[in-house]
Amino acid sequence: MDFLDVSSPAAPRVVARYRRQSDLSRWSGVLMIDDDFTLIYGGDGAELVRRSDFAPQRVARWDLAEIGAVRGAVNYDAGTTLMATSKGVYAIRLEQRPLV
Repeated sequence: MDFLDVSSPAAPRVVARYRRQSDLSRWSGVLMIDDDFTLIYGGDGAELVRRSDFAPQRVARWDLAEIGAVRGAVNYDAGTTLMATSKGVYAIRLEQRPLV
């Protein structure tokens, strides 16, 4: 996943890159939660990625067996993101540690 600066649409610039280990996971959606957090999701679950000064890194992962296939995600209110999955609706509360 590439993070782009599109302030100049004619010349977008890559500002950060998140690379995962190769596996068979399928990701079909991306939700920018805020300036720091991005959720990638799809048929194999979801991953929460934090952008830092050094490089983006995964801070949480929920797999298919745990939450099901993620069909969509939306920011609900400050600090809470909802995921609609094949097993129900799940909330990520960014103020709580560990993220559950």
